[in-house]
Amino acid sequence: NLQKLKNMIKLNCKVKFLIINPIFGFNMNNFNNIINYYSKSYWMENPKITNIKPYFTIIRSYDLTSKYTNLNTIYGGIVGGYVKNGFISNLTNIHIRPGYISNDSNKIIPIKCNINNIRSHNSSIDYCLPKGINGLEWSIDPYFTQNNKLRGQILGPIETLPPVYTKLGFKFNGLKKIFINSVNQKEVVMKPLALNENIILSINSIFISGNVIQIGCNDFFLIKLDSPKCFDISNNAVVFRKINH
Repeated sequence: NLQKLKNMIKLNCKVKFLIINPIFGFNMNNFNNIINYYSKSYWMENPKITNIKPYFTIIRSYDLTSKYTNLNTIYGGIVGGYVKNGFISNLTNIHIRPGYISNDSNKIIPIKCNINNIRSHNSSIDYCLPKGINGLEWSIDPYFTQNNKLRGQILGPIETLPPVYTKLGFKFNGLKKIFINSVNQKEVVMKPLALNENIILSINSIFISGNVIQIGCNDFFLIKLDSPKCFDISNNAVVFRKINH
């Protein structure tokens, strides 16, 4: 099976990562052997992935400095999240986008800092890949990360990050009917989105709220976001709306 796999993908010394899909039909009894074989033979210390824009989605941000004041240790900002594309390396310069947002949302400044440490579970690692949740320690004032201030933001090399949006146009397929969770299971016919209706979009586990400001043909809607957001519009989104309170 290993030889068949090597022949099928034409393995050579340039291959750095391998994705094994069990749908190929190989004997599942040897599946662990395949994984172990390639992870040992082709693991590398400094991975290089081309044509992929690496970025990291923040799902939690907090400050450890106040918790460990008795240790006389000052920590930078701490965030938790996951890599969406590519990989993020330790001891590199990154940008956080949108970053700083003024109260009137007219001033948006990306934040630049260094990654001082990457942790997975209880271990420090050199880089994180699109697998599981990782924690990053930054050389940034913890003021910016406390109380989940950076939740929903994206970090990575500035040239690879998606743009920042204040408005978003989209089309979607809505449910025609729903059943209200009650004793009588009341059926409700769904009405189209209306002007000024508040909705929430979920893109890559990040929730983005906004109001409908324009309705077009063929189920096209334009919403103004409550605050500027950075996200990849190539991803699908889920639309949430409030029905019958």
